[in-house]
Amino acid sequence: MNTLRSLTVFNFSVPFICYKKRIDSFGIYPVASCKLLTNSSSAPNVVLKALGENFQSQYKAIAHYDNNDNVDVTGLASWVVEPDMYASIDANGLLVTGDIETFQNVTVSAQYTQGDITVQADKVITIFALCPPGTALDFDGVNDYIDCGNFAQLDGEKAFTIAFWIKADELPFPAHDGIVARGSRYQRTPWIWGCSGEAYISMQFETDTGGALDGNISTPNLTQGKWHHIVMTWNGSTVTAYMDSIATATDSTISDTLANTDASLKIGHIIPYGYLNGSIDDVRIYDRALSAEEIQANTYIPLQGDEPNLVGYWDFNEGEGQVAHDLSDNGNHGYLGRDPCDIDDSDPTWVASDAPVGLCSPYLIAKRGIKIALKCKIALLEKLQAALAQEAVSLDALDELLESGDYGDLKKNDVVKAKQKVHSAIQDEERLRKPLEKSVGKLQDSLSALGCEPVQE
Repeated sequence: MNTLRSLTVFNFSVPFICYKKRIDSFGIYPVASCKLLTNSSSAPNVVLKALGENFQSQYKAIAHYDNNDNVDVTGLASWVVEPDMYASIDANGLLVTGDIETFQNVTVSAQYTQGDITVQADKVITIFALCPPGTALDFDGVNDYIDCGNFAQLDGEKAFTIAFWIKADELPFPAHDGIVARGSRYQRTPWIWGCSGEAYISMQFETDTGGALDGNISTPNLTQGKWHHIVMTWNGSTVTAYMDSIATATDSTISDTLANTDASLKIGHIIPYGYLNGSIDDVRIYDRALSAEEIQANTYIPLQGDEPNLVGYWDFNEGEGQVAHDLSDNGNHGYLGRDPCDIDDSDPTWVASDAPVGLCSPYLIAKRGIKIALKCKIALLEKLQAALAQEAVSLDALDELLESGDYGDLKKNDVVKAKQKVHSAIQDEERLRKPLEKSVGKLQDSLSALGCEPVQE
Protein backbone atom coordinates (compact mmCIF):
# COMPACT_ATOMS: atom_id res chain seq x y z
CA MET A 1 0.00 0.00 0.00
CA ASN A 2 1.30 3.45 -0.95
CA THR A 3 1.10 5.36 2.37
CA LEU A 4 1.50 9.08 2.90
CA ARG A 5 4.60 9.68 5.04
CA SER A 6 5.34 11.97 7.98
CA LEU A 7 6.04 15.68 7.71
CA THR A 8 9.23 17.63 7.39
CA VAL A 9 9.63 21.41 7.57
CA PHE A 10 12.48 23.17 5.80
CA ASN A 11 13.48 26.82 5.54
CA PHE A 12 14.56 28.98 2.60
CA SER A 13 16.99 31.90 2.58
CA VAL A 14 17.28 34.52 -0.20
CA PRO A 15 14.17 36.34 -1.58
CA PHE A 16 12.63 34.90 -4.73
CA ILE A 17 15.13 31.99 -4.80
CA CYS A 18 14.69 28.36 -3.93
CA TYR A 19 17.14 25.55 -4.54
CA LYS A 20 15.30 22.32 -3.88
CA LYS A 21 16.88 19.74 -1.59
CA ARG A 22 15.87 16.12 -1.24
CA ILE A 23 12.60 16.08 0.70
CA ASP A 24 11.60 12.93 2.51
CA SER A 25 8.02 13.80 3.36
CA PHE A 26 5.91 16.89 2.75
CA GLY A 27 7.15 20.37 1.92
CA ILE A 28 6.26 23.75 0.44
CA TYR A 29 8.47 25.93 -1.73
CA PRO A 30 8.30 28.71 -4.37
CA VAL A 31 7.37 27.37 -7.78
CA ALA A 32 9.34 29.21 -10.46
CA SER A 33 12.66 29.29 -8.63
CA CYS A 34 12.73 25.56 -7.96
CA LYS A 35 11.82 24.90 -11.58
CA LEU A 36 14.77 27.05 -12.68
CA LEU A 37 17.09 25.15 -10.36
CA THR A 38 16.77 21.92 -12.27
CA ASN A 39 18.46 23.60 -15.26
CA SER A 40 21.24 25.27 -13.26
CA SER A 41 24.28 23.26 -12.29
CA SER A 42 25.89 26.21 -10.52
CA ALA A 43 23.12 26.86 -8.00
CA PRO A 44 24.26 26.94 -4.38
CA ASN A 45 22.53 24.82 -1.75
CA VAL A 46 20.43 27.54 -0.09
CA VAL A 47 16.75 27.91 0.81
CA LEU A 48 14.30 30.86 1.10
CA LYS A 49 13.11 32.39 4.37
CA ALA A 50 12.88 36.14 3.63
CA LEU A 51 10.54 38.25 1.49
CA GLY A 52 10.00 41.96 0.98
CA GLU A 53 6.83 43.81 1.88
CA ASN A 54 4.14 44.20 -0.83
CA PHE A 55 5.43 41.14 -2.67
CA GLN A 56 3.76 38.05 -4.12
CA SER A 57 5.28 34.58 -4.04
CA GLN A 58 3.72 31.36 -5.30
CA TYR A 59 4.20 28.26 -3.14
CA LYS A 60 3.69 24.59 -3.86
CA ALA A 61 2.78 21.70 -1.59
CA ILE A 62 4.35 18.32 -2.38
CA ALA A 63 3.21 15.12 -0.71
CA HIS A 64 5.77 12.32 -0.40
CA TYR A 65 4.88 8.63 -0.10
CA ASP A 66 6.69 5.62 1.30
CA ASN A 67 7.32 4.28 -2.21
CA ASN A 68 9.18 7.55 -2.98
CA ASP A 69 6.37 8.99 -5.12
CA ASN A 70 6.09 12.80 -5.01
CA VAL A 71 2.70 14.35 -5.79
CA ASP A 72 1.83 18.01 -6.27
CA VAL A 73 -1.11 18.67 -3.92
CA THR A 74 -0.95 22.47 -3.96
CA GLY A 75 -4.59 22.90 -4.98
CA LEU A 76 -5.77 20.19 -2.54
CA ALA A 77 -3.98 21.47 0.55
CA SER A 78 -5.39 23.93 3.07
CA TRP A 79 -3.22 27.04 3.35
CA VAL A 80 -2.90 29.35 6.36
CA VAL A 81 -0.53 32.20 7.27
CA GLU A 82 -0.29 33.50 10.83
CA PRO A 83 -0.47 36.22 11.94
CA ASP A 84 -2.60 37.25 8.99
CA MET A 85 -2.20 40.99 9.62
CA TYR A 86 1.13 41.01 7.74
CA ALA A 87 0.38 38.62 4.88
CA SER A 88 -2.35 36.55 3.25
CA ILE A 89 -2.32 33.31 1.29
CA ASP A 90 -4.99 31.97 -1.04
CA ALA A 91 -6.24 28.43 -1.67
CA ASN A 92 -3.63 27.91 -4.38
CA GLY A 93 -0.61 28.88 -2.24
CA LEU A 94 -0.14 32.47 -3.46
CA LEU A 95 1.38 34.46 -0.60
CA VAL A 96 0.93 38.25 -0.60
CA THR A 97 2.83 40.36 1.92
CA GLY A 98 1.49 43.69 3.16
CA ASP A 99 2.89 47.02 4.40
CA ILE A 100 5.11 46.79 7.48
CA GLU A 101 7.20 49.26 9.49
CA THR A 102 9.98 46.83 10.43
CA PHE A 103 10.68 43.14 9.90
CA GLN A 104 7.99 40.67 10.96
CA ASN A 105 7.92 36.87 11.16
CA VAL A 106 4.97 34.90 9.80
CA THR A 107 4.32 31.17 9.63
CA VAL A 108 3.02 29.62 6.42
CA SER A 109 1.24 26.29 6.91
CA ALA A 110 -0.09 23.78 4.40
CA GLN A 111 -2.21 20.82 5.50
CA TYR A 112 -3.17 17.87 3.33
CA THR A 113 -5.45 14.93 4.18
CA GLN A 114 -5.72 11.59 2.38
CA GLY A 115 -7.99 9.01 3.93
CA ASP A 116 -7.32 8.96 7.65
CA ILE A 117 -3.82 10.46 7.33
CA THR A 118 -3.27 14.20 7.67
CA VAL A 119 0.13 15.81 7.17
CA GLN A 120 1.17 19.41 7.68
CA ALA A 121 4.22 21.52 6.83
CA ASP A 122 5.05 24.81 8.54
CA LYS A 123 7.74 27.33 7.84
CA VAL A 124 8.64 30.67 9.30
CA ILE A 125 9.22 33.52 6.84
CA THR A 126 10.67 36.92 7.70
CA ILE A 127 9.05 39.87 5.93
CA PHE A 128 11.41 42.82 5.57
CA ALA A 129 10.51 46.47 5.29
CA LEU A 130 11.71 48.10 2.08
CA CYS A 131 13.93 51.14 2.21
CA PRO A 132 12.19 54.36 1.18
CA PRO A 133 11.84 54.40 -2.62
CA GLY A 134 14.29 56.50 -4.59
CA THR A 135 14.54 57.49 -8.23
CA ALA A 136 15.75 55.87 -11.43
CA LEU A 137 16.66 57.16 -14.89
CA ASP A 138 14.38 56.55 -17.87
CA PHE A 139 15.96 56.40 -21.35
CA ASP A 140 13.91 57.28 -24.46
CA GLY A 141 15.48 54.79 -26.91
CA VAL A 142 16.41 57.64 -29.28
CA ASN A 143 19.54 59.36 -27.98
CA ASP A 144 19.53 59.32 -24.15
CA TYR A 145 22.65 58.19 -22.29
CA ILE A 146 24.95 58.80 -19.30
CA ASP A 147 28.69 59.31 -19.73
CA CYS A 148 30.76 58.16 -16.72
CA GLY A 149 34.10 59.14 -18.26
CA ASN A 150 37.19 56.97 -18.54
CA PHE A 151 36.49 54.16 -16.10
CA ALA A 152 40.13 53.21 -15.55
CA GLN A 153 39.36 50.92 -12.60
CA LEU A 154 38.85 48.00 -15.02
CA ASP A 155 42.08 48.61 -16.98
CA GLY A 156 44.17 45.45 -17.05
CA GLU A 157 41.79 43.56 -14.74
CA LYS A 158 41.17 39.82 -14.94
CA ALA A 159 37.81 39.82 -13.19
CA PHE A 160 34.70 41.96 -12.76
CA THR A 161 31.05 42.03 -11.75
CA ILE A 162 28.51 44.37 -13.35
CA ALA A 163 25.04 44.50 -11.80
CA PHE A 164 21.97 46.65 -12.45
CA TRP A 165 18.18 46.77 -12.36
CA ILE A 166 16.43 47.26 -15.70
CA LYS A 167 12.82 47.71 -16.84
CA ALA A 168 12.51 47.45 -20.63
CA ASP A 169 9.70 49.51 -22.17
CA GLU A 170 10.03 47.90 -25.60
CA LEU A 171 10.52 44.20 -26.32
CA PRO A 172 11.88 42.70 -28.45
CA PHE A 173 14.75 45.20 -28.37
CA PRO A 174 14.52 47.16 -31.64
CA ALA A 175 18.30 47.45 -32.03
CA HIS A 176 21.37 46.45 -30.09
CA ASP A 177 20.25 48.66 -27.20
CA GLY A 178 23.17 49.69 -25.02
CA ILE A 179 22.77 49.17 -21.28
CA VAL A 180 26.22 49.33 -19.65
CA ALA A 181 29.28 49.42 -21.90
CA ARG A 182 32.84 50.69 -21.90
CA GLY A 183 34.06 51.65 -25.34
CA SER A 184 32.80 49.77 -28.37
CA ARG A 185 32.58 46.11 -29.29
CA TYR A 186 35.97 46.27 -30.99
CA GLN A 187 37.91 46.48 -27.73
CA ARG A 188 38.55 43.99 -24.94
CA THR A 189 36.14 45.77 -22.63
CA PRO A 190 32.77 44.56 -21.31
CA TRP A 191 29.69 45.73 -23.14
CA ILE A 192 26.14 44.72 -22.21
CA TRP A 193 23.17 45.24 -24.48
CA GLY A 194 19.62 44.21 -25.27
CA CYS A 195 19.98 41.97 -28.31
CA SER A 196 18.32 43.26 -31.48
CA GLY A 197 15.07 41.46 -32.31
CA GLU A 198 15.21 39.50 -29.04
CA ALA A 199 13.95 39.95 -25.47
CA TYR A 200 17.16 38.96 -23.71
CA ILE A 201 20.32 40.78 -22.62
CA SER A 202 23.79 39.77 -23.83
CA MET A 203 27.34 40.52 -22.75
CA GLN A 204 30.43 40.17 -24.94
CA PHE A 205 34.00 41.34 -25.19
CA GLU A 206 36.65 40.72 -27.83
CA THR A 207 39.69 38.48 -27.51
CA ASP A 208 41.72 41.61 -28.31
CA THR A 209 41.22 44.82 -30.26
CA GLY A 210 39.22 43.86 -33.35
CA GLY A 211 39.50 40.19 -32.48
CA ALA A 212 36.99 37.36 -32.26
CA LEU A 213 34.10 37.39 -29.80
CA ASP A 214 34.85 36.17 -26.28
CA GLY A 215 32.73 35.80 -23.18
CA ASN A 216 29.45 35.71 -25.09
CA ILE A 217 26.51 35.00 -22.75
CA SER A 218 22.83 35.91 -22.55
CA THR A 219 20.03 36.01 -20.00
CA PRO A 220 16.58 34.46 -20.39
CA ASN A 221 13.90 36.67 -21.95
CA LEU A 222 12.86 39.74 -19.96
CA THR A 223 9.22 40.68 -19.32
CA GLN A 224 8.30 44.07 -20.76
CA GLY A 225 7.48 46.67 -18.11
CA LYS A 226 8.87 44.55 -15.25
CA TRP A 227 12.01 45.19 -13.23
CA HIS A 228 14.70 42.53 -13.57
CA HIS A 229 18.00 42.30 -11.75
CA ILE A 230 20.86 41.46 -14.13
CA VAL A 231 24.40 40.51 -13.07
CA MET A 232 27.34 39.62 -15.32
CA THR A 233 30.52 38.22 -13.73
CA TRP A 234 33.94 37.20 -15.08
CA ASN A 235 36.56 35.44 -12.96
CA GLY A 236 39.29 35.43 -15.61
CA SER A 237 38.23 32.18 -17.23
CA THR A 238 34.42 31.97 -17.02
CA VAL A 239 31.63 34.48 -17.55
CA THR A 240 28.31 33.92 -15.78
CA ALA A 241 24.97 35.62 -16.35
CA TYR A 242 22.41 35.98 -13.56
CA MET A 243 18.82 37.14 -13.86
CA ASP A 244 16.79 37.80 -10.72
CA SER A 245 19.49 36.13 -8.60
CA ILE A 246 19.54 32.90 -10.62
CA ALA A 247 22.63 31.82 -12.58
CA THR A 248 21.26 31.27 -16.10
CA ALA A 249 24.29 30.86 -18.40
CA THR A 250 28.07 30.43 -18.37
CA ASP A 251 30.80 30.51 -21.01
CA SER A 252 34.53 29.89 -21.00
CA THR A 253 36.88 32.70 -22.00
CA ILE A 254 40.50 33.04 -22.89
CA SER A 255 42.77 33.84 -19.96
CA ASP A 256 43.62 37.45 -20.72
CA THR A 257 43.28 40.84 -19.06
CA LEU A 258 40.90 43.60 -20.04
CA ALA A 259 42.21 46.37 -22.27
CA ASN A 260 43.96 49.49 -21.02
CA THR A 261 41.98 52.18 -22.80
CA ASP A 262 40.74 55.74 -22.50
CA ALA A 263 37.27 54.64 -23.64
CA SER A 264 34.43 56.03 -21.56
CA LEU A 265 31.82 54.03 -19.68
CA LYS A 266 28.31 54.72 -20.93
CA ILE A 267 24.95 53.75 -19.48
CA GLY A 268 21.98 53.52 -21.86
CA HIS A 269 24.03 53.43 -25.08
CA ILE A 270 26.70 51.34 -26.79
CA ILE A 271 28.93 52.62 -29.58
CA PRO A 272 28.17 52.29 -32.49
CA TYR A 273 24.76 50.73 -31.88
CA GLY A 274 21.49 51.68 -30.21
CA TYR A 275 19.97 53.38 -27.20
CA LEU A 276 17.87 51.76 -24.48
CA ASN A 277 14.14 52.34 -24.31
CA GLY A 278 13.49 51.73 -20.63
CA SER A 279 14.62 52.49 -17.08
CA ILE A 280 17.83 51.62 -15.23
CA ASP A 281 18.49 51.76 -11.51
CA ASP A 282 21.28 50.90 -9.06
CA VAL A 283 24.31 50.15 -11.26
CA ARG A 284 27.23 48.46 -9.48
CA ILE A 285 30.69 47.48 -10.74
CA TYR A 286 33.27 45.41 -8.83
CA ASP A 287 36.82 44.51 -9.85
CA ARG A 288 36.29 40.86 -8.95
CA ALA A 289 33.69 38.19 -9.66
CA LEU A 290 31.13 38.02 -6.86
CA SER A 291 29.97 34.58 -5.80
CA ALA A 292 26.38 33.45 -6.26
CA GLU A 293 25.85 33.74 -2.51
CA GLU A 294 27.13 37.34 -2.48
CA ILE A 295 24.90 38.29 -5.41
CA GLN A 296 21.83 36.80 -3.73
CA ALA A 297 22.62 38.42 -0.39
CA ASN A 298 22.94 41.94 -1.87
CA THR A 299 20.36 41.96 -4.66
CA TYR A 300 17.73 43.85 -2.69
CA ILE A 301 19.98 45.74 -0.27
CA PRO A 302 21.33 49.24 -1.03
CA LEU A 303 25.09 49.62 -0.67
CA GLN A 304 26.96 52.22 1.36
CA GLY A 305 29.71 52.77 -1.25
CA ASP A 306 32.67 51.50 0.76
CA GLU A 307 32.18 47.76 0.20
CA PRO A 308 35.31 45.72 -0.70
CA ASN A 309 36.22 45.72 -4.41
CA LEU A 310 33.35 48.10 -5.28
CA VAL A 311 34.80 50.39 -7.96
CA GLY A 312 31.62 52.04 -9.26
CA TYR A 313 28.17 52.58 -7.73
CA TRP A 314 25.37 54.76 -9.10
CA ASP A 315 22.09 54.49 -7.16
CA PHE A 316 20.39 57.26 -9.23
CA ASN A 317 18.68 58.70 -6.15
CA GLU A 318 19.59 62.32 -6.93
CA GLY A 319 16.17 62.80 -8.54
CA GLU A 320 17.26 65.91 -10.42
CA GLY A 321 20.20 67.63 -12.03
CA GLN A 322 22.81 66.71 -14.62
CA VAL A 323 24.94 64.38 -12.48
CA ALA A 324 24.47 60.77 -11.34
CA HIS A 325 27.06 60.52 -8.59
CA ASP A 326 29.42 57.57 -8.25
CA LEU A 327 29.03 56.66 -4.58
CA SER A 328 32.17 54.52 -4.53
CA ASP A 329 35.50 56.04 -3.57
CA ASN A 330 36.49 56.53 -7.23
CA GLY A 331 34.29 59.48 -8.18
CA ASN A 332 33.40 58.37 -11.72
CA HIS A 333 30.32 60.57 -11.76
CA GLY A 334 27.92 60.12 -14.65
CA TYR A 335 26.85 63.16 -16.66
CA LEU A 336 23.50 63.13 -18.39
CA GLY A 337 23.52 63.53 -22.16
CA ARG A 338 25.84 65.54 -24.40
CA ASP A 339 26.07 68.63 -22.22
CA PRO A 340 27.15 67.98 -18.61
CA CYS A 341 25.96 71.42 -17.51
CA ASP A 342 22.68 72.07 -19.32
CA ILE A 343 19.55 70.09 -20.10
CA ASP A 344 19.28 68.82 -23.68
CA ASP A 345 17.31 66.21 -25.60
CA SER A 346 19.89 63.47 -24.90
CA ASP A 347 19.31 63.57 -21.14
CA PRO A 348 17.51 60.57 -19.61
CA THR A 349 14.60 61.56 -17.35
CA TRP A 350 14.53 61.27 -13.57
CA VAL A 351 11.55 59.13 -12.52
CA ALA A 352 10.25 57.65 -9.27
CA SER A 353 11.63 54.12 -8.97
CA ASP A 354 9.67 51.08 -7.90
CA ALA A 355 12.65 48.75 -8.37
CA PRO A 356 12.86 46.54 -5.25
CA VAL A 357 16.25 47.88 -4.20
CA GLY A 358 16.30 47.70 -0.48
CA LEU A 359 15.25 45.04 1.94
CA CYS A 360 16.05 47.13 5.01
CA SER A 361 16.53 46.10 8.60
CA PRO A 362 16.23 48.81 11.27
CA TYR A 363 20.05 48.83 11.37
CA LEU A 364 20.34 49.60 7.65
CA ILE A 365 17.61 52.24 7.79
CA ALA A 366 19.35 53.93 10.73
CA LYS A 367 22.80 53.82 9.12
CA ARG A 368 21.53 55.15 5.81
CA GLY A 369 19.55 57.93 7.53
CA ILE A 370 22.58 59.06 9.55
CA LYS A 371 24.72 59.22 6.41
CA ILE A 372 22.10 61.25 4.54
CA ALA A 373 21.75 63.64 7.49
CA LEU A 374 25.53 64.01 7.68
CA LYS A 375 25.85 64.85 4.00
CA CYS A 376 23.08 67.45 4.33
CA LYS A 377 24.77 69.10 7.35
CA ILE A 378 28.18 69.07 5.71
CA ALA A 379 26.62 70.71 2.65
CA LEU A 380 25.01 73.33 4.94
CA LEU A 381 28.38 74.07 6.53
CA GLU A 382 29.93 74.51 3.10
CA LYS A 383 27.13 76.89 2.06
CA LEU A 384 27.45 78.76 5.35
CA GLN A 385 31.18 79.18 4.83
CA ALA A 386 30.57 80.45 1.31
CA ALA A 387 28.01 82.96 2.67
CA LEU A 388 30.47 84.15 5.32
CA ALA A 389 33.11 84.68 2.66
CA GLN A 390 30.73 86.79 0.58
CA GLU A 391 29.72 88.81 3.63
CA ALA A 392 33.40 89.50 4.37
CA VAL A 393 33.76 90.82 0.84
CA SER A 394 30.70 93.02 1.39
CA LEU A 395 32.13 94.44 4.63
CA ASP A 396 35.38 95.35 2.86
CA ALA A 397 33.43 97.06 0.10
CA LEU A 398 31.34 99.03 2.62
CA ASP A 399 34.52 100.15 4.40
CA GLU A 400 35.89 101.43 1.09
CA LEU A 401 32.61 103.23 0.45
CA LEU A 402 32.79 104.95 3.84
CA GLU A 403 36.39 105.95 3.27
CA SER A 404 35.58 107.40 -0.16
CA GLY A 405 32.72 109.55 1.12
CA ASP A 406 30.98 109.09 -2.25
CA TYR A 407 27.60 107.74 -1.13
CA GLY A 408 25.63 108.72 -4.21
CA ASP A 409 21.94 109.02 -3.25
CA LEU A 410 22.64 107.38 0.10
CA LYS A 411 23.47 109.00 3.38
CA LYS A 412 26.48 108.03 5.48
CA ASN A 413 24.15 106.66 8.16
CA ASP A 414 22.60 104.31 5.54
CA VAL A 415 26.01 102.84 4.75
CA VAL A 416 26.92 102.54 8.45
CA LYS A 417 23.60 100.81 9.16
CA ALA A 418 24.15 98.36 6.27
CA LYS A 419 27.61 97.55 7.61
CA GLN A 420 26.23 96.96 11.11
CA LYS A 421 23.53 94.62 9.80
CA VAL A 422 26.02 92.57 7.76
CA HIS A 423 28.31 92.34 10.79
CA SER A 424 25.37 91.25 12.95
CA ALA A 425 24.46 88.60 10.35
CA ILE A 426 28.02 87.27 10.45
CA GLN A 427 27.84 86.99 14.24
CA ASP A 428 24.54 85.09 14.01
CA GLU A 429 25.99 82.70 11.44
CA GLU A 430 29.13 82.13 13.50
CA ARG A 431 26.89 81.21 16.42
CA LEU A 432 25.00 78.78 14.15
CA ARG A 433 28.17 77.22 12.76
CA LYS A 434 29.56 75.99 16.07
CA PRO A 435 26.58 73.79 17.11
CA LEU A 436 26.26 72.57 13.51
CA GLU A 437 29.91 71.50 13.49
CA LYS A 438 29.36 69.86 16.88
CA SER A 439 26.33 67.93 15.60
CA VAL A 440 28.34 66.72 12.59
CA GLY A 441 30.95 65.35 14.97
CA LYS A 442 28.27 63.56 17.00
CA LEU A 443 26.79 61.95 13.88
CA GLN A 444 30.28 60.86 12.78
CA ASP A 445 30.71 59.26 16.21
CA SER A 446 27.36 57.49 15.84
CA LEU A 447 28.53 55.97 12.56
CA SER A 448 31.72 54.78 14.24
CA ALA A 449 29.61 53.18 16.97
CA LEU A 450 27.70 51.31 14.25
CA GLY A 451 30.95 50.07 12.72
CA CYS A 452 30.87 52.42 9.71
CA GLU A 453 33.48 54.63 8.10
CA PRO A 454 32.92 58.38 8.65
CA VAL A 455 31.47 60.51 5.87
CA GLN A 456 34.17 62.54 4.13
CA GLU A 457 33.94 66.26 4.89
